[in-house]
Amino acid sequence: MSKLKAILALLTGNIVKDIGDAFDKNFTSKDEKNKTLIELEQKYNERLKIITEMTEDPDSWLSKNVRPLCLLIALGTLSVIMLFDIQVNDYLLKLYAGWTGSMITLYFGAREIVKLVKRKRNS
Repeated sequence: MSKLKAILALLTGNIVKDIGDAFDKNFTSKDEKNKTLIELEQKYNERLKIITEMTEDPDSWLSKNVRPLCLLIALGTLSVIMLFDIQVNDYLLKLYAGWTGSMITLYFGAREIVKLVKRKRNS
């Protein structure tokens, strides 16, 4: 997300500079120039507001529950393979079990880190 904001900042910075140079060349009176700059600034701020609303994290159920869903899918698949004794290459089974174990560790470890950070902020 921050990369997108940095790119937008670079692009809009150049656009603003170019527009300013164009105004200096094309408008003679300061009132005319200031009026046009104010109108463009309002349009720019409206578009920037729309862009920031679009790039904010959506508050959807799926975005909040991606990690648990991936973990459930991995555990469910591994359980089905082991319970029904599905023939899978031994190497692939060990690899998949390792990935699932890593997902469990990372999921619960990340949750604990987030909780610790929130506790430190609150105290």
